[in-house]
Amino acid sequence: MERIIHFCFLLAALIVVGMGVLLYDSLSQGHGVTVRLHQVNKIFDVVHRIRDNYIDAEKAAYKYAASDNPADHAESALRLNEVNADIVALGALLHRNAGQAPRLRQLTAAFAKLDPMLRASQIAGQVDTAAALAIQRRQDFFDVVSEISNSTLRDFGHFDETTRDHFRATLVKLASLVAIGLLILVAVYLHILWQFRVHKRLEAQQKESDELLRLAVDSVDGMIIYVDRNRRYKFCNKAYSQYAGHDREAMVGATMQQMLDKEVYRQIEPYLDRVLAGQEVRLEHPLLADGSFMEVRACLIPHFDGKGQVQGFFGQFTDITEYRRKEALLLEKTSFQRAILDSARISIITTDREGIIRSFNVGAEHMLGYRAGELVGKVSPACFHEEQECRQRARTLSIELGKPVEPGIDV
Repeated sequence: MERIIHFCFLLAALIVVGMGVLLYDSLSQGHGVTVRLHQVNKIFDVVHRIRDNYIDAEKAAYKYAASDNPADHAESALRLNEVNADIVALGALLHRNAGQAPRLRQLTAAFAKLDPMLRASQIAGQVDTAAALAIQRRQDFFDVVSEISNSTLRDFGHFDETTRDHFRATLVKLASLVAIGLLILVAVYLHILWQFRVHKRLEAQQKESDELLRLAVDSVDGMIIYVDRNRRYKFCNKAYSQYAGHDREAMVGATMQQMLDKEVYRQIEPYLDRVLAGQEVRLEHPLLADGSFMEVRACLIPHFDGKGQVQGFFGQFTDITEYRRKEALLLEKTSFQRAILDSARISIITTDREGIIRSFNVGAEHMLGYRAGELVGKVSPACFHEEQECRQRARTLSIELGKPVEPGIDV
């Protein structure tokens, strides 16, 4: 789950970066169009100034020829100088356009023919005699100016069309990235929803399993705990919580020293040290409970992690007080019976089904000359009889019973 979220986050980051790059490219293209349009406007402004200034210069020259007014001569010269300056400015604007270079040269050459001619006509006052040639050269000049304007428009139109195509392609890419991002978002949402449902189902199963485990552990005849390496309770069954005198919820997370009686904790602390050192501890020990002592059989098993470090221990405690009481009564009764048997003046020997001696009283010891420790659990009473005697007894019993009897312990 965590890996999938990280992968989707990385993929989303890449999509965002890609969209950012595409948007930056689109903005750059838009900025390029704006710059190009601004440059085209400048070119048109210069071209219009060239036309207007030349026409004004020509008008001033005609006025000078008609009135011989020096002001008209100065005006014509000023306009011609402005035309020349505008041609230079136009060259600066078109210097990166290799296709306009021949036209710039034609424009410069055409103006170079017109300028001296118009200036000479002004000085000599021969405007009428040079009018036909001036008109032809002026037409050539204006044709070149118009061609520069038209080619600028064509270049801008081609650039604009290319930019539009690039912008449309960028929009398609952006739409594709957005669609991919939405698909990933939907996929992640569906996966998270599925994971959530699986988690809820597993959580319910785990809760049910924990409840069953709790019921099973609570039904065990004994006390069960799990304590971590800091001696804090992580689990305890109902019997143990009743012994400790605290609710199970209050005990989980608390230390043993906090929950147990000081005297009890003092008694078991050495065993806790041993099991947390990695040793398995089994013992029977009296514990103080409700003001009286109880006999407990304890089993403490250390819990190791994958690196062999002790993480805590499992503990099982069984109350054997009643067992010890019954054992003492049985021992007392057995001792009494033993005293009765030993006080008898007759020999008493008991065996099991296999004929092995299980008891041998004092009378038997005196009569047969053996000690009980030499015979009990080791031999059968057959060792007290000779083989010939057993065979004779078997024949006698066979005649009396009317069926064959084999020599052995039975005879």
